[in-house]
Amino acid sequence: MSVKYYLLDTNIFSHYPEIKQHDQSAEGKALQENLKKIPQGAKIFLCSVSAGEIEYGLRVAPCAIEEHDKIRKFIDSFLCLSVNRDVATKYYADLRAKIFNLYSPHSRRSKQKRKEELRNPVNSKELQIQENDLWICAVALAHNLILVTHDGMDPIKKVVGSSLQFEDWLAMPS
Repeated sequence: MSVKYYLLDTNIFSHYPEIKQHDQSAEGKALQENLKKIPQGAKIFLCSVSAGEIEYGLRVAPCAIEEHDKIRKFIDSFLCLSVNRDVATKYYADLRAKIFNLYSPHSRRSKQKRKEELRNPVNSKELQIQENDLWICAVALAHNLILVTHDGMDPIKKVVGSSLQFEDWLAMPS
């Protein structure tokens, strides 16, 4: 059996036992079951985008400082992958261009319109894609990692095909 490498999306962290103790929700129970099934030797990564989202959440959350420190210490236990020029120019730009080309109506790409007049179809309202999700997917693609997310990301899945594997650890394993 080959060693697996995972990249955690931000939405997975809130159910980790180290963050949400005694989580008896369906998602919390599913996460605990999925964590038990991770193959030995597997590595779990975080990316700088998720680290920023988590830190933002801590800064606006009404929790006690001690709780924040505990969460930061837990997050620091993960290897963190950064967004660098390679990730930005090879993976993010390619992913975003593929989504734009697939989902934008041809009229939006008309040569009669200036670039700033084009409405960007790659946004959370129309496609239910968050910009940060594109960055997180780009990091997963760049490092050939399995992306662990609870988001559907169907438009992204459609353009990446088999280039990126997805797992949902907040769904009960089969």
